[in-house]
Amino acid sequence: MPRDPLLERHVGDLGNIETNADGRAYAGLVDRIISLRSNDTRNVIGLPLMIHNLTDDGGHTG
Repeated sequence: MPRDPLLERHVGDLGNIETNADGRAYAGLVDRIISLRSNDTRNVIGLPLMIHNLTDDGGHTG
């Protein structure tokens, strides 16, 4: 069975968002790993959202 790369990331890693030439980003998100249900162990309600200014390298540079 082929490996699913989405399942090899940590729960909070939601991928990259690209901005337009004005530096604005518009994003919608559907995710199979995180949960918004209070009784789920993958629940992210109440956790902080962090946005970095550089592309995420998946933790490959330390």
